[in-house]
Amino acid sequence: MSDPRPFSQRIGEAEHALRAILDRYLDAATMTFAQWTTLAVISRSPAPMPEEPLLQQIASGLAADRSVALAALDGLITRELVARSADAYPTVALTGTGTAQFQALRQYVGQATQRIYGDLPAEDLAVAGRILDTIAQRARADLERVA
Repeated sequence: MSDPRPFSQRIGEAEHALRAILDRYLDAATMTFAQWTTLAVISRSPAPMPEEPLLQQIASGLAADRSVALAALDGLITRELVARSADAYPTVALTGTGTAQFQALRQYVGQATQRIYGDLPAEDLAVAGRILDTIAQRARADLERVA
């Protein structure tokens, strides 16, 4: 018998369960999801990032206003996890403390990820990834359409 739940409900249930795990780690680190997202984006940059494009990327990724991204960044700066340059066009980068905090959280997330779907076949994960990417892309396009 096939699962009677709509596909969107199944995606939502998986997202909520995974998010609850992440939120536990973030709560212990007294960090918001927006701050975590900001740390993750900054951590991928080999050099300090220009602040404005970072804020746009975070706001877009969170489907939130720029003010949410700025509040997250400012919170990280206040906690000295991120440093902002004093230039006319500021850049931001992780501090040593920010790098250590991000790596510790990333390790916990990696361990949870391995427990939850590390044993699933790579081919299945690739298909699921393509489907989720398509859904996210279409949802963002629809959001733009109705904005």
